[in-house]
Amino acid sequence: MRYILTLSILLHFHHLFAQVQPAEGSRLNYRLAGLYAPSCSNCEFQVAMGSFMDADSFARQPLLTQQSRDGRAIIELPAFGKEYTWRTMDSKKKKPGSLHHFSTMPYANAYASKVQLRIISNTGKYNDCYVFVDATHTLYNMKGEQLWFVPDSLLLSTTKTGMRDLKVTPFGTITYLAEDLATEIDYNAKVLMNATGTGEVSGDSIAHFHHQLTRLSNGHYMALGSEHIALPLPYYHPDTTHRQDSAVTRSSDGTVMQNLEFGTIIEYDATGKVIWSWKSSAYFKNSDLFTHYLPDGTFAEKDVHENAFYFDEQEKVIYLGFREVSRILKIKYPEGTVIAAYGPQLQHSIEDLYAGTWCGQHCIGKTTTGNLYIYNNNSTTFDAMPQILEVKESNDKPDGLEQIWKYDCTPDGMTENEHSSFLQQTAMLQQTNNTGVKTYPVHLSSGGNVIDMGHDAYFVSMSGVFAKMFIVNKNNEVLWSAVPELTFFPGAPPTPIATYRASIITRKQLEQLITNTR
Repeated sequence: MRYILTLSILLHFHHLFAQVQPAEGSRLNYRLAGLYAPSCSNCEFQVAMGSFMDADSFARQPLLTQQSRDGRAIIELPAFGKEYTWRTMDSKKKKPGSLHHFSTMPYANAYASKVQLRIISNTGKYNDCYVFVDATHTLYNMKGEQLWFVPDSLLLSTTKTGMRDLKVTPFGTITYLAEDLATEIDYNAKVLMNATGTGEVSGDSIAHFHHQLTRLSNGHYMALGSEHIALPLPYYHPDTTHRQDSAVTRSSDGTVMQNLEFGTIIEYDATGKVIWSWKSSAYFKNSDLFTHYLPDGTFAEKDVHENAFYFDEQEKVIYLGFREVSRILKIKYPEGTVIAAYGPQLQHSIEDLYAGTWCGQHCIGKTTTGNLYIYNNNSTTFDAMPQILEVKESNDKPDGLEQIWKYDCTPDGMTENEHSSFLQQTAMLQQTNNTGVKTYPVHLSSGGNVIDMGHDAYFVSMSGVFAKMFIVNKNNEVLWSAVPELTFFPGAPPTPIATYRASIITRKQLEQLITNTR
């Protein structure tokens, strides 16, 4: 079965570039606007707030201006929810062009007064970068100002899990996930691709997309999905003092089965055809995880789904991360063979899986120098902050990876209440552990991602209960940091917004986004 795919084909380039942009009457979902006048090779772009029909009224307004030698300009407009008029002025002849009109949409959900990206620190080194925050579906500059957002009309399917993995592609487009919907849009929020899996790989009615969608350099799409499988239990002795595990069922022949969630990777081409897929169930069913049982006879791990991948297209390998079991698999592509498994092995008890170099990791990537990097949630270390780890593959280390560099994230810039809340959540779960309900301490730090920025610097989103994001170099110097916050009602203190992931782009990438909308 094919997944449902709709593609909006862009107009032919010769037709696109024959038109003025923005088109007359356009409503823009951004303040950083690309203007284009094909007949103007050496001119000044002039923009005024308001809608003006005659040149004299326009000329009396305060004007935003920018010189151009190729009929193109990128101008930052002062506000959302406003009308604008613009024209060109020939630089040599001082001859004005025609007046054109567009408007900017009101910022989605009237969030402008409620949501902010509070800047904690900024050295100015990365002021030519921009940050996507999926929880607010917004692009910010490094001063925390809102420049672009996903309109409400595209958010109807994101109400359950929220928007996830908002980022740019190598083709100057934007992708994100929302529940079981994979979407690609351009800078104008024009939908280029909408896809929901029909179950060709999952064996269900849908593909159960989650966590990550990445467009590859060949134009294909790679996404994570889920597969639910019932495995037979060799023996089962339910604890009658507690409610029976809802994942345990009995088949028609009387066999006791345990329902488990495994992960899948699915690659599609631009037409929606499944090109390649891989199922973690084939690996895990024969691994150390399913040779050990709890006292009642059930498998200890009920959920073995992935949360991040990195596809090294040159080396033809995929690094796939599993948070729940603190494991990273290295998979040969397209063969699907697991050629390495990094992380602790289950030998005696479930606690073995949480005694490695990292625990509950939620990112896997590769630097330009060939090292791997991980966002380590440190999930079973009491009162510990998350870490960024840079490692290299090594057969001499117990986890299979040798640490090159480590950065311990800090609560700097968070309020005392925010940090106390994190510690209290950890303490409550530790107390639960002491009653015997939990077998290992866990705190609620989850999510998080890291992006290699080159020049020995990383962009980090701490996600989860922290929400803080920052740029840090290999000298452990924080070069920029911020926290997205929401004010629920007037007079209330701002509350950090638990982001899923954030991503950072350069000015060059932003200009590619803007150019590709014409």
